[in-house]
Amino acid sequence: MLDYAFQYVNKVYFHIGGANTRSQIAITRIGAKKVREFTTKDNDTDYEYLIEKKDWQHKMVHAKSLSPKQAKQINDLWNEEYPLNLKDKFHLLLQGTEKYNHYVIEDTNNNVIAWATDFERENATWFSIIVSSEYKGKGLGKLLIEKLKSENTEFYGWVIDHNKNLKSNGEHYKTPMPFYLKQGFEILSDVRMETDIISAVKIKWKCNLTFI
Repeated sequence: MLDYAFQYVNKVYFHIGGANTRSQIAITRIGAKKVREFTTKDNDTDYEYLIEKKDWQHKMVHAKSLSPKQAKQINDLWNEEYPLNLKDKFHLLLQGTEKYNHYVIEDTNNNVIAWATDFERENATWFSIIVSSEYKGKGLGKLLIEKLKSENTEFYGWVIDHNKNLKSNGEHYKTPMPFYLKQGFEILSDVRMETDIISAVKIKWKCNLTFI
């Protein structure tokens, strides 16, 4: 429905009853924002939600390689979202690996706003993910993680578990660990990476499905 509507308009409004918490939660999960509350003629409190075309759920592209434009935009995202110590280190991530996949989400202008990769190294599957600050809280990170889970039964990553580092904009980098714990990851507290440029802990996700 929204895909059709956004062919003709840039904004779609939803009127949701104040007691309808299920619909309120569902609409925010696809990117809607509460913009107004008002009292009905029955003296009930209802809400108005807005979804703009630029915020609508974007399609994910699965690719074995990146175009030069995508690679540059992901490097720019990397530099914007990660600590200064990791600036321009994106090209090192997949260095020496042969088996990897890219999962790219772009906006309506074909600009990369979120990206993830899974790759094989040291007989294990690893991952990395970036979401533009402008689009955080809209479910894109979860969408990418769910895609990684659908493609792998077990994978690992390194996560900065503190807020000590500065980003290029002068703000402190906030650890994404609460997000990963919410997605079912396990912290391997005894396994850390400690170098001059990064201090991080290893995390793991494993499918717990059992078949009888």
